[in-house]
Amino acid sequence: MGNGGSGYETTVWEFDTEQVEQIWRDTREVFGNKLWMEGMLYGVFYEKWQQEAEERSGTEFSDVLVSMVEGLSPGDPSEVFAVFRRGFARYGITMAFAPHPHHGDVLERARRIEAGES
Repeated sequence: MGNGGSGYETTVWEFDTEQVEQIWRDTREVFGNKLWMEGMLYGVFYEKWQQEAEERSGTEFSDVLVSMVEGLSPGDPSEVFAVFRRGFARYGITMAFAPHPHHGDVLERARRIEAGES
């Protein structure tokens, strides 16, 4: 596999529907407080993913997440998925999200919002 210019071998993290739903729900309901972070650490990102991100970033996984969402005030939960995709790409990590059962392709939804098409 290539490294896509990141300096790391590319890897893919595949998020299932349950993980996508939890990111969506937690972002909508508790974004910006410790419950959101706990949800990401213990309910969304597998331990092996966290370790991989720590090795690639040289910092604690929670710090990686905080740096990605710092200053973010998502009007729509799909924005967090786009931030994750861009942020983890720096470390050679590609994110593949299952469609949300009600909102569909979360990255496409975020793209439309960012483009002012929503």
